[in-house]
Amino acid sequence: RPTKFAIADTEPYKKVTVELEMRRQGGKSLIIVYGWQDPNHWNYAHISADEGKKVNVHNGMFHVFGGERVRISSLEGPNSLPNEEWTPVKLVFDGETGRCYVEVKGKRNPSLEAVDLSLRWGKIGLGSFNETGDFRNLKITGTHR
Repeated sequence: RPTKFAIADTEPYKKVTVELEMRRQGGKSLIIVYGWQDPNHWNYAHISADEGKKVNVHNGMFHVFGGERVRISSLEGPNSLPNEEWTPVKLVFDGETGRCYVEVKGKRNPSLEAVDLSLRWGKIGLGSFNETGDFRNLKITGTHR
């Protein structure tokens, strides 16, 4: 599971929208953490140059609940970060329904949609699995727990 990310110093959110631009550098992917409750309980969106059906641990939604990561989204859908250009990304999480989805360049992707009813609130984070990237124009809005 990923270890290279920073958690925002905020109260936990039960509903949240995260808008930003991201750019990978040399690697293939970056992540947005959501529902972070502690180092062993959190979810993340893995936004990648790979398609999920080609590399099943990339370009998808994942769950960490006391152990290793588990994919909780479809493998179907296109890659999301095909190049190293600045890319607008939006994550929307609703803890009441457990639904989370990511839009990349204003478009949704089936591999970046999931429902998890076990983590219904938490903090937000940005980073990568083990690669380098940049983030800018971050805006976090929502309802705290």
